[in-house]
Amino acid sequence: MNSNERARQKVTALPLPGSPLGAGVHRELVDLNRDYLGLCLALSSRDDPRFRLPVRAETALRSGSADLIERLARCPVALLQLQLPDLEILRGDAVGESALDVRPATGMTQPFVSFCLATARHLAQAAPFLARIALGVDASVQRRLATMPTADLRVLVGWSGVIRPRWGWHEPFWAALVASAAEGRDDLAVRRALCVGLCLPHSAPAGRLRSLSAASRLRSRRARAAAARRLSC
Repeated sequence: MNSNERARQKVTALPLPGSPLGAGVHRELVDLNRDYLGLCLALSSRDDPRFRLPVRAETALRSGSADLIERLARCPVALLQLQLPDLEILRGDAVGESALDVRPATGMTQPFVSFCLATARHLAQAAPFLARIALGVDASVQRRLATMPTADLRVLVGWSGVIRPRWGWHEPFWAALVASAAEGRDDLAVRRALCVGLCLPHSAPAGRLRSLSAASRLRSRRARAAAARRLSC
């Protein structure tokens, strides 16, 4: 048994705290979060925006124990956020519009993204309001998910924008969330930090986006590359 399996047994031995989503849905979210964090750490060097965590949070997770990842995965909401495009544009059928970026499916990402979309559709159908909280989507996205045919889900699997780290634009919050998972013996610390996240907007305010100049984005990429080099030594 490897260290990740031992950590999973150790942390999952703790009872899941009460959740308005119900224990079954919460366990689905825990599985979703665990797999997502694992892919984020495995794929960070590939510059895939779907699995690109904020730099400080990623560095802390890499230097932390398997218990840390498992405890963070028990967060009662999804740590990723779904986005839905105009499917006509995604297919390249819309007149005068260029097709959106579709990345080739890989053995690591395709099963996860398919599972993510199927889980999201199930939640959107079964508990519309709670799905909006759990998945960080607005009412229009929830309604589209609930009625989306399987064929359209298959089209979405390869789109580079279908998932993102939730609150990925807010690096200080992610750093605080990981720190709370590192310091707590139970889920209470993570839940307290999460209360802040649930008050944040789904995406960065327009003014904040405009302030991210090309130079600042370049600095971020350089910092990520430097952190990856240090951790690989």
